Amino acid sequence: AGLFAESLELAGDLDDPEVLYHIYGNWGYMELLRGDIPEAKRLTLECLAWARALESQWHIAIPANVLGIVELQQGNLAQAYQDLTAILDIWRAVGDPRGLIFCMLYLSSAALALGDYDTAESVLGESNAIAQEKRDRWALAFGLDLLGQAAIAQGQPEKGSGLFRQSLVFSHE
Repeated sequence: AGLFAESLELAGDLDDPEVLYHIYGNWGYMELLRGDIPEAKRLTLECLAWARALESQWHIAIPANVLGIVELQQGNLAQAYQDLTAILDIWRAVGDPRGLIFCMLYLSSAALALGDYDTAESVLGESNAIAQEKRDRWALAFGLDLLGQAAIAQGQPEKGSGLFRQSLVFSHE
């Protein structure tokens, strides 16, 4: 956090939306990964404000996606699902495969938590197809793990076990 604060101090005089967008966005995501959800939300909202100043859908989609994950982490499942569904439309318009995968994985997590297995499986099918095409092993491992969770939740332990084994193969790669 210290280096981000120093970066923010150095960038403060520049008033460059692109620089400030990246500082707040990366700092917010780091706080999300560290588990400081309120700070992640605060920083990501600041990032979103700078993204809007840049008037770029791609710039807006990233912090909006992270805010959907924040809602998911806070247990606001219906809100996370709603937010991530709306953000998926932005990613589709932008056409960034990595952004699509990023959103789809967390949208399907929200759908799973809500017990909406059909949506989760549909979204994960699309996400995994994109990940396979892009050779994104991390995304495939994550998607297969989520599909395994869906299978287990639906009383299909053998199917779930097979999906977990497939996920493990990609994780090891």
